[in-house]
Amino acid sequence: MTAVTVGAFLAQKYTIGGEASSEMPPPSPRIASTQVDLVALQEAATESCMCERRGGSEEECNAAYASARQALLFKIYGTSQFDEMAASATACAPVSTEIDCFEFTDGERCITTGFSVNGASNDVENRRVCTVNEARAIERAYEDGWLGEDGVEPDPNDEEEWRVANERATGAVDDMLRRILAGEPTPPREPSGGCAG
Repeated sequence: MTAVTVGAFLAQKYTIGGEASSEMPPPSPRIASTQVDLVALQEAATESCMCERRGGSEEECNAAYASARQALLFKIYGTSQFDEMAASATACAPVSTEIDCFEFTDGERCITTGFSVNGASNDVENRRVCTVNEARAIERAYEDGWLGEDGVEPDPNDEEEWRVANERATGAVDDMLRRILAGEPTPPREPSGGCAG
């Protein structure tokens, strides 16, 4: 599933030659976020991600979320015709958050559509997780691997220590990711301070 930022696209779509078009102003949000069920939309996004993980096709898995998303766009803007939108994700390691954001009259609200695991090696084929707990488990595995058994950061002036710490962290992420993809439950985790929250 592709994550998108609606507001950025609107600004781009209705701008011509660097200046806003006087013929087609960008639509303004018509409702507040309190007027929609963002929890249900988040649940549909998470289920879409989980469906793909179970081997479903992107089209099949994304159908319910795409339908709910289009209905939301219609409620917000009076139209649901936004076909070419830019993807949006955080640029973090070891986990980046993929988001789909919507502008309301009371500000922007985002739905998490998944998490890209960029701290894994190329040995793991599927490098995407679906829930906050899974993403936090990846972040914790990376941190524990990076620090090692003694819990101490590697010496920044010692290239060998950094190489070893990086190998440990990558191995720990690979192991956790394989466990998640195999269906092992991930217990609730406290916020880690990373991109997973």
